[in-house]
Amino acid sequence: MLNHNLHTVLRLRGKILFVKDKTSPLKTLLYRMLFIFILLCIIALAFWLDREGLEDTRDGEVDAVDVIYFTAITITTTGYGDIHPNSTFAMLFDSFVATPMRAIIWIVFIGTAYQLVLQQFMEERRMKKLQKELENHVIIAGYGNTGKATAKELVAKNYQKEQIIVIDNNQEAISEAAEDGFMGFLGDASKEAMLTKAAVTKARHIIITFPRDDANVLISLTARDMNKNIKIIARANQEENFKLLTRSGADIIISPSIAGGHLMAAATQNEHLALLFQDMLTAQRGVRSSQRVVTEGEIGKGPKELKGIVVMGVYRDKKLLDAKDMDAIKLKPKDILIYLEKKA
Repeated sequence: MLNHNLHTVLRLRGKILFVKDKTSPLKTLLYRMLFIFILLCIIALAFWLDREGLEDTRDGEVDAVDVIYFTAITITTTGYGDIHPNSTFAMLFDSFVATPMRAIIWIVFIGTAYQLVLQQFMEERRMKKLQKELENHVIIAGYGNTGKATAKELVAKNYQKEQIIVIDNNQEAISEAAEDGFMGFLGDASKEAMLTKAAVTKARHIIITFPRDDANVLISLTARDMNKNIKIIARANQEENFKLLTRSGADIIISPSIAGGHLMAAATQNEHLALLFQDMLTAQRGVRSSQRVVTEGEIGKGPKELKGIVVMGVYRDKKLLDAKDMDAIKLKPKDILIYLEKKA
């Protein structure tokens, strides 16, 4: 699968790929600048304390500005000659302290510039590696509250974090996804270029969770056009947009607000039923809901005859059979069972 040693988050402006990191390049740059500043202050302080050992050929006096100026030209090796050391301490300090510090500062500067110049190249290389290795993964478009809950539940259902790709156009959201251990892409999920980066042509599912239905329709249209076989699960906020999402290629449409409303209404009269529904939907609880195709040994039996599971529904010929007919149903090949079982 994927390389577990990808630990660099590309958080700088203009970057796209986000993966879990230890220290971001921006923080590293700030630390390096602080380190250089401290070194410069040490050198300037030493020259200031021994300012009598410096000679200014311009006016004969060395003040604070002269010390700062002399520190700068010493570190940069400019050396105009208007200020120079004329005491033993100043010459020894310049030889054995300032010169090594100068080398350290230049190494830091060159290393930082090298890193920043190569970042774009390294990102593109990492992107190609990810696209090559990703297969049968899940794309989550949108990392708001719904997207976070979806990603968390997928992990609870034994998905590896390396199998989950997050796309969002909000940098804070995508940075949070990276900190949570998921790979993310900063950009518009409705664009072919962005879905190409997320290897949508090789993905098994795309889960669209943005709060705007029009955005979800566009993403669904683009994903379906790029991958005819991908399973699209889309969020709908308005019931009137269900048809629109269906036409855009979504296989399953879920409205968190409507489903939540039904659950809350059920809780007014059947609080234990509401708790059971939550239990069924959460992999970390004691009851697990799932689905599968009937086995050869189950053909011809009634749903209630099956051992170890409680069949809640039977899906046949693209239709969910009525619950009132469960007693009369005899299972056929290719029937899909929707059932509950105790979590192992």
